[in-house]
Amino acid sequence: MGSAGIYVIGESRIRRSVMSGMRAGKDGVLLLEEDAFSRRIFFPVLAAKEKGHRWGRIHMDYELAEGMSCVVWGLAAEEKEGMAGFSPDAPVEERAAVFARAGRRLGVNCRDLLLCDLCGRYLWIYVEVSGTGSGRLTSIRVDGTGNRFLHTFPEIYQEEGGFFHRYLSVFSTLYHDLQCEIDSAARWLDADTAPAVLLRRYAAWLGLELEGVYPEDSLLRSLVKYAGELGRMKGTRTALSELVRIVLSEKAVIVERGLLQARPGSEEEAMYDRLYGDSIWDVTILIGSHVSEKQRELFLFLQKQCKPIRTRLHLVCYGESNRLDSHCYMDRGARLGTIPQARMVADTDRGRAGSPGMDQGAVMG
Repeated sequence: MGSAGIYVIGESRIRRSVMSGMRAGKDGVLLLEEDAFSRRIFFPVLAAKEKGHRWGRIHMDYELAEGMSCVVWGLAAEEKEGMAGFSPDAPVEERAAVFARAGRRLGVNCRDLLLCDLCGRYLWIYVEVSGTGSGRLTSIRVDGTGNRFLHTFPEIYQEEGGFFHRYLSVFSTLYHDLQCEIDSAARWLDADTAPAVLLRRYAAWLGLELEGVYPEDSLLRSLVKYAGELGRMKGTRTALSELVRIVLSEKAVIVERGLLQARPGSEEEAMYDRLYGDSIWDVTILIGSHVSEKQRELFLFLQKQCKPIRTRLHLVCYGESNRLDSHCYMDRGARLGTIPQARMVADTDRGRAGSPGMDQGAVMG
């Protein structure tokens, strides 16, 4: 049960429903099979906190072909044990007979239906769709609270199911739906739940430019979630490490050429120049697995916003090293090396003038 007594018929409840002529889609959508004429679904029982509970209303959006009908039935009881026809292996015909005998037909082709005539701790809902064609049922939810305005009037006006009750239910429904939107406003500002169309705007608010690149939704949400931290760390070694972790899902090995000391003109210095560049502005990021072209382009685009200015960045992808077992032999002319081979997957990127340092806490000039 959700907040304010709202029972959402989502994927979990749909999977536990008994149905025929329907199948479960994504995000709590029920898809109607086109080759069936009669389609039925019996949702799992809903339970209130106490006995004598009077239920509020049921809401359901639907898209039906012309000439199709959607009938909603309800049944309430104080105890769920011993309800004939609701055993786990009961066929749909037996279940439908229970609703026809003891339940109540709530309405036909209505998106909002009052449940005020149903009183009891437990509630069963049965939906039958008849006719030829295809369609879907979505946004199914049950309001267990009922009319929020009726009991604010004198008792003489508090007749359940009367004209005044039904009249007020229109305004109660509008008020409740609006309040639900207000209560759920926080999800629009959460990187995990916000609509995908808003994520780019949130990234721009946090100083992350994404114009011209199109990461997947899951990666885009991660970038927005960590954009604030990346903004505080811009121009540092840590920023590049975090960017590699977010975009490439790897732990980076960062080598700064300016921190590698060797005697001028020595073979060691020449080796460093070949591997990591010949300038103090050269920085090499070593990745232990292959990255796709899309990941490479995205990383090269984003690293310009996080790296120290004037540095030249090299992205190198090296795979797992080869191993020899005890029965392998080397041919004539082969030798063992100490430096693993690597494959360059990105060209050198030149920045602007600034400081070469990349220690934790360094700032951009």
